[in-house]
Amino acid sequence: MRSLSKPADLRHSYVVIGALVCLTLLFGGGGVRYGLANLVVQLAALIILSLNRQSFFLFWQTAPYPLKLLISASLLLPIIHLIPLPPEIWRSLPGREVVAETYSLIGTKDAWTSLSVDPARSWVALNALVIPLTILAVGWSLDYSRLVQLGWLVAFLGLGNVLLGVPQVLSSGATGLFYPETPMPGVLFGTFANRNSTGIFLVCALCFIALLPSPITRHDVLITRV
Repeated sequence: MRSLSKPADLRHSYVVIGALVCLTLLFGGGGVRYGLANLVVQLAALIILSLNRQSFFLFWQTAPYPLKLLISASLLLPIIHLIPLPPEIWRSLPGREVVAETYSLIGTKDAWTSLSVDPARSWVALNALVIPLTILAVGWSLDYSRLVQLGWLVAFLGLGNVLLGVPQVLSSGATGLFYPETPMPGVLFGTFANRNSTGIFLVCALCFIALLPSPITRHDVLITRV
């Protein structure tokens, strides 16, 4: 049994998480080339997190230690990749021969550089983690029935991606693409720029459909979280 009380306005948490999921699907599918669109989603997540500080502290105090360890490791991984290393260390890492030659040509062979060969992408990865962290922390206080409804929201958004992908496939990529600069005739993209991202999202939607109880199940027969 949790020792801390849940935030009072759980309906607010339920609505903002649903809105953030929809916003992420609409603006966050373009990848690193669409920094401004990603920034919209990340700023929304930061605003939601700042307005739900009680939910965040409740999550961090009541979540199981393995989960908190996993979150900490996920945040530390890109941070570690951004820490500058002395030349004696980074030059000995695998695949750094070309980087070392380039630095020698421009006269900065003794420069400190990070573990990441593309620090900008590592920053993008770090910033992107604020979205799942917000959903997890704010959603932690929701009861079981609300979580089921949010799961079905993801499932229906997956169905929407499939429906959006029908004209994309039938038109060989000439119609319905959110990101037409990466055409692949006959491939379903949905709201994403990358077919792998689409596939992962649809697999998650199918898992929710297979595992979740009916969204119209009466509240009093659902098992509530304690």
